[in-house]
Amino acid sequence: MTSHRTPKPPMTTHHHKRFVLFLAIAAALTTPSFAADPEPPLDPGESLWCLYFKEYMPPNQSGSDRSDLNFYMLLRQGRIVHAVASAPRWNKSCHAVDVSKLTCADDRLGGTVDITFHADGHVPQDGRPVGGRLTLSALLDRGDPGAEEAIDGRYEGTFGKEQVSGRLVGRVTPADRTSFKAARYWYRVFGVLVGSTDDPRARDITIELDVRDGRPTGARFTPHGKRGAEKVTLPLAVADIELAVDQSTAEYTFTYPVLGNEGGAKATYDLKVDVKRVHDLLGGEFEATVKQPGKPKGVRRGAVRGHCDPAAE
Repeated sequence: MTSHRTPKPPMTTHHHKRFVLFLAIAAALTTPSFAADPEPPLDPGESLWCLYFKEYMPPNQSGSDRSDLNFYMLLRQGRIVHAVASAPRWNKSCHAVDVSKLTCADDRLGGTVDITFHADGHVPQDGRPVGGRLTLSALLDRGDPGAEEAIDGRYEGTFGKEQVSGRLVGRVTPADRTSFKAARYWYRVFGVLVGSTDDPRARDITIELDVRDGRPTGARFTPHGKRGAEKVTLPLAVADIELAVDQSTAEYTFTYPVLGNEGGAKATYDLKVDVKRVHDLLGGEFEATVKQPGKPKGVRRGAVRGHCDPAAE
């Protein structure tokens, strides 16, 4: 006698969804769950304050609209450490900031800031720095300090001889604690080389520095040269260096041909730099004492801008 078994109907979409749901529930019941540790709340007193002064900068040479001044201010233990400013739609340089008359308490920011706007070889056209002063008042929304425009306020002041005023906005981000003592970092030194040239960028050099255990392990510089010229990297002597979490000072010495001199004359440079860091951005100033054959000793000053790549301690 042959046994006949009725075949089961194929699984419908409805049954398939119920089966998948059953498997998901079973897996959830049998798999241990580990709750992720919540991130600590953002502490404005241990943070980087990113401020934007709306329409503070004048139009550039192409006649664009007024642009913003970007202002990055570092706080440690509730105290203002330093700040770095940039205006990328105006020029490529970083600008020195004096925050000694600025206060931050009870989520209120107020006071006066003095800024030196450094040239980048093209802007300003005369190559001279421009002074600026800002008086500001702003309030931070502590409920959500990382939100866009969590900082809201007003400013008034000057750019050169021009009177300027407007809105101030910003936000807070966590402060980086990576040490300078083990890092590779580079910065562009604007307008340091002496001599004659029709290309302002030919006066710039880029310094690269490798540091381990707080000591330099390699230093080199690359002159920018004229447009289209071959790049050449040359050794750089480190005469002195001091490294901290948020700041570095260094002294370098090097010799390089005087620009435009067909007789092969060379100038010797004693270059001192003071760079401040906000996250991986480096901004600061330099002073170079220059000796040329047959000429009195000269001094050049200007801006430094670059970035830092942390390395393992």
